[in-house]
Amino acid sequence: MPLMAVLGGVLVGIGSALTWVTVDVGFAEFSTTGLDTNDGKLTAAAALVMVTAGILLAFARNTVRMVASITGLAATVFATIVLINDYLDVRERIASTPADQATATVGIGVWVSLIGCLLALLAFAAAIAIYRQSAKRERNVIT
Repeated sequence: MPLMAVLGGVLVGIGSALTWVTVDVGFAEFSTTGLDTNDGKLTAAAALVMVTAGILLAFARNTVRMVASITGLAATVFATIVLINDYLDVRERIASTPADQATATVGIGVWVSLIGCLLALLAFAAAIAIYRQSAKRERNVIT
C-alpha cells in the first residue's frame, strides 16, 4: 500500500505539470499546464502531502500510520474535487463556445492526475481499513 500511495501522489504531481487545457482558435493553438493555474498548484501541493503520507505508511508506527492515512486520504479527496471541478469547468466552456470560433480539449495532465488520485484513494482507504482491523484485534487480545 505505501508504494501505491506514493505512486498515486507522484502521478498527481506529474499530471499537475502536464497540459490541462488546449485551445485552438483557428490561426493559433494555446496550451496551459496545471502549474500555470492556481488549481494546478493546489493539486501539486496535495501530491506532496500524498507522497509524504505514503512514505510515512511505510516507515512509521501504527498511530502515525493512521494519521498519515487520514491526511493522505484528505489530500487525495481534495485533489480529486479540484480536478473534477476543473474538468467540468472546461467542458462547460467548450459547450458554450461556438465551434467555429474556438475548440478546447482537456489535456492529458488532468487524466494522469485523476488516475493518481484513484491509486492514492485505494491505498489510503485500504491502509485505514487495515489499521482499524489491527486495532480491533489488539483490543480483543487485551480484554
